[in-house]
Amino acid sequence: MFFFSNVSSAMRRELLLRFRFPDDLIMSEDQAWSKEVIQHGYKIVYNPKSIVYHSHNYSLIRVFQRFFDSGASLKDLNLKAGNYKESIKVIYEEIKFCLKELGLTKSLFYLPYVAAYEFMRHAGFILGQNYKRLPQNLLPYLSFHKYYWNKNRLEK
Repeated sequence: MFFFSNVSSAMRRELLLRFRFPDDLIMSEDQAWSKEVIQHGYKIVYNPKSIVYHSHNYSLIRVFQRFFDSGASLKDLNLKAGNYKESIKVIYEEIKFCLKELGLTKSLFYLPYVAAYEFMRHAGFILGQNYKRLPQNLLPYLSFHKYYWNKNRLEK
């Protein structure tokens, strides 16, 4: 499994020049880059001291679309992404965090949103992983990046 996030990264200049980020993917170009670099014998090292605050304020529809694109791009790269055990652990940790930080009363109002968010995230990802089985004219509506699903792309 290859995992590399370019949210906070440093890389050797010569590697970046030799292995370019692909520009024909809807997203996950950092994953494609890491796959190629690792396949050529290089290693990726994580430094836990590298801290970046990174967030998005997506609506539930945008969450679905973003994870649809993520599922589709990882499918095209033949990369696996996590598993359901990991997903359940993330949901459990989110609930635990809410209860600890917000208390029971506020959590009762927030947890339905967490459930809706996780449903949209998983539904989008699963449909993205199976985009080739869906009607082609539907794909732009499921995607965050509608331009990507033009007719030329789908004929490849």
